[in-house]
Amino acid sequence: MEYSLKKIGIVGLGQIGGSIAMALKEKLRGVHITGCDKDNNILYKAYFVDYKTDNLSDLKDHDLIILSIPVLEIIKLLDTFSKMRYQGIILDTGSTKKVVCEKANGLKLKFVGGHPLAGTEKTAPEAWDVNLFKGKPFFICDVKKDASVINLVSKVINVIGAYPVLTGPEEHDRMLALTSHLPYLVSLVFRKNSTNKLFEGPGFRSFTRIAYQSPEMFADIILTNKENLVKTFKVIKSQIDYLINNLNNKEDFIKWVKNHENNKTQ
Repeated sequence: MEYSLKKIGIVGLGQIGGSIAMALKEKLRGVHITGCDKDNNILYKAYFVDYKTDNLSDLKDHDLIILSIPVLEIIKLLDTFSKMRYQGIILDTGSTKKVVCEKANGLKLKFVGGHPLAGTEKTAPEAWDVNLFKGKPFFICDVKKDASVINLVSKVINVIGAYPVLTGPEEHDRMLALTSHLPYLVSLVFRKNSTNKLFEGPGFRSFTRIAYQSPEMFADIILTNKENLVKTFKVIKSQIDYLINNLNNKEDFIKWVKNHENNKTQ
């Protein structure tokens, strides 16, 4: 079965959702873009959408709906769209995939789990950027095993400048625990423990930049990827403990660093 796009709805016009809408509006001619958000100020400033609403039922006739909201809200909305008997395709952009994909798999929805590896500590509307996804990976999980749906979503991802990367939900969450979720927690703890900005060098400021991201969004990420976070933290802690307890000279440290660099994979 082949799908065509005439109407696309974006639920959540934060940095990710707003930037997706902006990029789609610029690149896709003749496609109607609807922006859906609870924040009237965000809706007012979203000049790049064709229609603005805070009512999900306005999206029931759309061909594609993109959910760019916190993970636990995504899970709730999947139930809502299932009860609406929504017939189009749903793509989410949540930062954890296992719980979302498991939920979608139990519902009669055409669903693709997604996560663009893009974003900054900024918030909308200042964070909207038509080039936010340019050259960035956009992970997708084939929940329903429908090649036509995956093909269409992949084309949409290409349109916004990203490139699709097919992955499993568990693998996604395991890797992101190390490369995104735990770094946020660590940077947040460091920022909270700094009591004198005079002593915060550029390395510290760069490292703690990500701590300024939305706590509402990251609370959902932590709650839905806790097991991987705990496992990852234990590995990191054991390596720090090793260094503290076994480092006797400069040569040992240099050797340890080089061994880890050599073990890295692409």
